Amino acid sequence: MAPSSLGADIWAAGIVLFIFVTSKVPFFSESATDLFQMIAEKEIDFTNHKEFDFSAELIDILSNVLEKDPIKRSSIGDLLTHNFVTNAKKNRDEQHGEEIKFSHRNIFEIADVDATKAFSPMVTSRKVLRNVGEAIFDAVKRGRKHN
Repeated sequence: MAPSSLGADIWAAGIVLFIFVTSKVPFFSESATDLFQMIAEKEIDFTNHKEFDFSAELIDILSNVLEKDPIKRSSIGDLLTHNFVTNAKKNRDEQHGEEIKFSHRNIFEIADVDATKAFSPMVTSRKVLRNVGEAIFDAVKRGRKHN
């Protein structure tokens, strides 16, 4: 995966985390041009969101994943060892340990019909793309024969 796409994925994860915490998007505008400018230039002011009582760890991780410069943005390794994540894992294990252990032992079976329904749009799209590709190939091949 290219570094720029990984940086974009981390940025997107930060946006999702922000939305999970606040139920709001960090940047909004009706105008795409204004929205892109806000994303590029505007820093998120966490003091404007006092109703959410952000912890210092949450502010730090959000600041790291929403860093404008992809080179300065946290890596996945940085995020997995960040205090916010390690404390969340520890708290999760303390609060839901038995439930988590139990859920890992259960295996869910999916009926073939359900799997077919889930993947049939993808298969149909693949067939359509294959047919279009073959039609284009045939048209190019016919064009070469006529030249």
